[in-house]
Amino acid sequence: MQGSFSAPLLVAMTGASAVLIFLIPASPLAQPWPVLGGNVISTIVGMLVYQYTNEVIFSAGIAVALAILLMSILRCLHPPGGAAALVAVIADPTMLEMGYIAATLPVVINSVLIVLLGVFFHRILGRRYPHNAKLAVKNEHKTDDKPAPLRVGFNEGDIAEVLKQSGQTYDIAPEDIGQILRKVEQQSLVRNQGTVTCGDTMSRDVKVVSINESREEALKLLLFHNIRSLPVVGPEGKLVGIVGLRELNTDAGTIGDVMRQPAVASIEQPVVSLVPSLTDGLNHAVVVTDHEKNVLGLITQTDLLAAMARTLRYQPENPPPTKRKRRLHLLRGAGI
Repeated sequence: MQGSFSAPLLVAMTGASAVLIFLIPASPLAQPWPVLGGNVISTIVGMLVYQYTNEVIFSAGIAVALAILLMSILRCLHPPGGAAALVAVIADPTMLEMGYIAATLPVVINSVLIVLLGVFFHRILGRRYPHNAKLAVKNEHKTDDKPAPLRVGFNEGDIAEVLKQSGQTYDIAPEDIGQILRKVEQQSLVRNQGTVTCGDTMSRDVKVVSINESREEALKLLLFHNIRSLPVVGPEGKLVGIVGLRELNTDAGTIGDVMRQPAVASIEQPVVSLVPSLTDGLNHAVVVTDHEKNVLGLITQTDLLAAMARTLRYQPENPPPTKRKRRLHLLRGAGI
C-alpha cells in the first residue's frame, strides 16, 4: 500500500503485538479481541482526534488517552494500541484523505494475520492460544454444587478481594491465579506427604477387560468383584482405556465403543499427586502402568483415602515439655 503513513503504523503496532502474542500468550492483553479491537479502535481514534484538532502536539496526548479509555470500556485493552493511536496522529495527512475504511484496512489485515500466526505457532509448541482460562475441575454430576476441590479453601471471591485490596493491575486473569494457587497447594501436599508412592498403595491383582469384550461380560465382572472401574487392554495386553458402570449403561455392543481415556500414573509417583484426578468427579480409579503401558496396578478413591490417612501427622494435645521447662520444674520443686 502506498502512503508514507503505512510503514511506521504497521511496524509500531505489529512489532509490539508480536511480543505479547508469541511470548506471553496467556496474557489478557494478547488475546484476539484485544489485538484486533485495540489496534483498529486506537487507529480510528488517532485519525479522528487529528482531524478535529489539527495540532500534532496536543493531538498525540489526547489520542492516546482516549484510545486507552475506549479500549478499557470495550474490554480490548492492548498496549500496542497506544502506539497505533500515536502514529495515526503523526502520520502523513494523506491518511485522512484516503478515508477511514481504506486507512484502517491494513491494520485489520495485519492484526488478523498476527493472530493467525500466533495460533499456528503455539499449536506447534503444544500451547493453547487463544488462551481460555478454565476451572481446573468441573461438576460432572450436573447439579448446582461446586466441584469438591472448589468447596474448601479459597474461592473466586477471595481472589477478587485480594486483587482489589492490592490496588494494582496484574497482567493475569483471576481464573488463572486460582489455577496456579491450587497447583501450588497440590505441590505443597506432595512435598510434605509424598513419601508413600503409587507402588506402595496400588492393588496388584487388577481385573481387566479386553477391548473386544461384550458390554454384558464386563458388567458381570464389575458386579462379581464389586468394583467400579475396569482397565481395558488391547490385543497385546497394553492399556487402551477404562470403563465403569456409567460407560456400560449404553446400547453399544463392545467395550471399544464405550471406553474412555483413563487416568494413569507411574509406580514411583507419590500417591497424593493423584488427588486432582480422583476428586474431579469423573475418575474413580487411576491405572498404574509402566513405560510400555502394561497394567501394573490400580488405585481407587478408597485406596487414596487410606494412604493419606496413614500419612497424616497428628499433634498431641499435651506436647512433651522442653528441656528448659523440665529444668524449671525441677528447680521449683527443690524450692529454688
